[in-house]
Amino acid sequence: MIPILGGGGSGRPKILMAQPLYGWAVHPFSAAQFYRGATAGDRFDVVLKTETSSALGKCFNQLYCHALNGRERGQGISHLAMLHGDVIPYPRWLDTHYGELTRLGADAICTVIPLKDRRGVTSTAVGWPDDDWKAARRLTLKQVHRLPETFCIRDLIEAGLAEPGQCLLGNTGCWLLDIRKPWATGTDERGDLRCFFTIRDRIRRGPDGLWAPQMAPEDWNFSRMLAREGAAVWATRKVAAQHAGHQVFSNESPWGEWEEDLAAGQE
Repeated sequence: MIPILGGGGSGRPKILMAQPLYGWAVHPFSAAQFYRGATAGDRFDVVLKTETSSALGKCFNQLYCHALNGRERGQGISHLAMLHGDVIPYPRWLDTHYGELTRLGADAICTVIPLKDRRGVTSTAVGWPDDDWKAARRLTLKQVHRLPETFCIRDLIEAGLAEPGQCLLGNTGCWLLDIRKPWATGTDERGDLRCFFTIRDRIRRGPDGLWAPQMAPEDWNFSRMLAREGAAVWATRKVAAQHAGHQVFSNESPWGEWEEDLAAGQE
């Protein structure tokens, strides 16, 4: 764990800012926004933590446990932030997330990030809290830019992009959690945390009669768990960000070939 950036011991909120890595592959601009550009340091302190693993769910859970254990050991950790190594937010992105989280009284807030192709589909979606396999519909940038800059499931229902009873499925590429809330350490009858990261897979026949793999990703599963706990999940484009692949894909404008997710439940 890398030492505190900021006042340290000031009694201010303290954010564990985490970067999960596969190997040591990280975009240099993402690293810059992780180590230097996330905050001006005038509202909270930051502790940096990286974790390297090819087991994605376990890697995220290790980072989550670092935050929870840091809080329980009296180290003052109040929030967990995460930035993936291929996501490049603009400077002071963590200040923006913290400001929106505080303003809204939210439990979690994520930056809307496009996938790495020309469709303009994002990894922020709408789904059902009690059914991992019922088709989730991803939001497109064209839809997102018709919404408020920061939005929740109520805004999506009002815009006709979600149904009552559905929940917002956030992504973990660039997000912030308030782990002071009761759901953060709530356990079931076995003593297991009710909110954690896990990837679910299955194989079943598709509409064409052929066997096909399906996956419920760790970020959407975590969002469903938050929804079942009554936690408030929000998403924002107030943080300008790029998703780096063979080129960079930005969330700053309503670009893309698709108006809506034409592959809901198929990918």
